[in-house]
Amino acid sequence: MVSFSNVNKNSARNFNRVCVGPLTFWFSYDTCVAFDDGHRRFVRENSWSTTTGKHLNWISNKSQRMPAELFKEELEKCFKRIRVS
Repeated sequence: MVSFSNVNKNSARNFNRVCVGPLTFWFSYDTCVAFDDGHRRFVRENSWSTTTGKHLNWISNKSQRMPAELFKEELEKCFKRIRVS
């Protein structure tokens, strides 16, 4: 099952959550900034705008964020586990 929702009514269309089975992905604008594989939440550190920083604050605190390269690696591992490329 796939579901799509705006995370916060005040954020217009620029912060969305997409659920695909047990997976949840958060997007700030068109960029995946976090995901949850059903066991752990992975959140990328902010290297964008103040608005994206606010979106990230709704998902986690700063101490839980990871560098961009590590986030990308974890996201790719997730896709490989579910056989999505």
